[in-house]
Amino acid sequence: AQAALLAIELQSEREKLEAQRALVHAGRLVAVGQLASSIVHEVSQPAASLRLLCDEMEEHRRSQCWDEMKVCLDESKVQVERLSRLLGRLKRLSRDDPVQIQELLLPALVDEALRLTRPVLTAAGVQVDSRLTPLRARTDAERVILALVNLINNAADAMRGQADPRGLLRIVVEPHPQDSRMLRIDVIDN
Repeated sequence: AQAALLAIELQSEREKLEAQRALVHAGRLVAVGQLASSIVHEVSQPAASLRLLCDEMEEHRRSQCWDEMKVCLDESKVQVERLSRLLGRLKRLSRDDPVQIQELLLPALVDEALRLTRPVLTAAGVQVDSRLTPLRARTDAERVILALVNLINNAADAMRGQADPRGLLRIVVEPHPQDSRMLRIDVIDN
C-alpha cells in the first residue's frame, strides 16, 4: 500500500511539473501574441525598403546603370537578412526550446526589447530613459528579451491614458547591490 501511495504521489508530482511547464509555454505564446503588432511594424519597414529597391533596380536595369543596380542588390540582401533574423527570433520565442545559456551583453538585450516594443511605446506616448551599464551575463537571450518585452508592455499599458501625458519608462542595468555575482535590470514606469 505504501508503494502504491508513493507511485501515486510521484505521478502527481510529474503531472504538476508538466502543468507548470505547459503554463510557462502558454505564457510565452501570449507574449508572442502581444509582440504581433511590433513584429508587423518591424517586418513592414524592410519589406517596404525591398519594394522600393526593386523599383530602383528596374529603373537601373532599363538605363543600364549596373553599378547602381549592384548597390540596390546589396542593400536588398541586407534587408532580407534583417527579415530573416527577425522571423527566426520570433520562431524561437514561440517554441518550447531548451534554455541556451551564453555570455551576453545585457544592454544589447535591452536594446532589442526596446526595438521590438517601439510601436507600443510610441502609441502610448512613452519616453524611455535607459542607463545601461555594459555588463555581461551568462543567460538565455530569448528568455531575457521576452521577459523585458513583457515588462515594457505592462509599463506602457500602465502609463497609457494617465493625466500626465509624458510617460517616462526608466530601464537600469547594474550590478546587484547585495550580491556581486548577480546583475539587476530594473524596468520602472511613472
